[in-house]
Amino acid sequence: MVSVKLLLIFSAFSQSQSEILSLFYMYSVISKSGDIYEFNSSVELNDIQMSVCRSVYKADFMTGLCEESERLFNERDDLHYKQQWLQINLKTLMELKRNQNSSRDTDVHVVQWRHGCAVERRSDGSVMFSQGTDEYAYDGQTLTFDLSMHWKPLVLDHNVTWDRESVSSLERKCVKTLSSVTDLQRKGKIIMKSHPRVHTLVKASGSSVKQLLVCLATGFSPKDVQMEIRHHQTALPDEQLNSEGVRPNADGSFQLRKSLEILPYESYQYECVVQHQSLTEPLVIRWGNTINRRVEA
Repeated sequence: MVSVKLLLIFSAFSQSQSEILSLFYMYSVISKSGDIYEFNSSVELNDIQMSVCRSVYKADFMTGLCEESERLFNERDDLHYKQQWLQINLKTLMELKRNQNSSRDTDVHVVQWRHGCAVERRSDGSVMFSQGTDEYAYDGQTLTFDLSMHWKPLVLDHNVTWDRESVSSLERKCVKTLSSVTDLQRKGKIIMKSHPRVHTLVKASGSSVKQLLVCLATGFSPKDVQMEIRHHQTALPDEQLNSEGVRPNADGSFQLRKSLEILPYESYQYECVVQHQSLTEPLVIRWGNTINRRVEA
């Protein structure tokens, strides 16, 4: 979904003074045939899909969070309302598009809604609202509150439009939930950090005259991490490295892999350096030799 955000920024703090917590709720309704629809919903806390809690295999740090997830993110009371609300809007949009195209439409269509917020958790444990998000898409294309589009999200009675106050009420609820998360963190009931496990490998390259150096950091949370491959202690630019960026693991943690083609027998000249907020100092591993493995659990 292309993102258009209603952005409010009240303040900014340095990384040393605060950390960012984010919470997003995502919903979609897909038209099947006639009046048959498929509804899906999900919750994402700090880039972690909370559906992981239904999995048998979870990262250790997820245990406390999953135990609290039902109370924190329970939407049972209003989930049916949201499903009906999206179905009504999907019907409205489908009819609008049919009238614009003047043709019979038998294709499958989808409407998506994503709302949430981000807060800054300061060193004293307090939180401050940083950013609110309320975004919609129809068949993968962003919808906005532009009146020229002849459409606004509607509530069930079809008479009241989804306005700024409606969005603000969701933001207030979102901030309240994240405040509860931080309280549980302070009490030690949930842990949101997990340090990376770092592995270095030497693999055969597609070229017969070169080898592939691979550095893999996995099992970490939060998502933000820094990784460098250094040659004679000088960091190589990312343009020279191969990487698909940070990716989620099935257990709720994250991984990052970077690789580099080198000439054979030069691996001892390279080292991988990983920095993450769960580490007391950077983790430095030379290919074939661990230099520094001091971490904070």
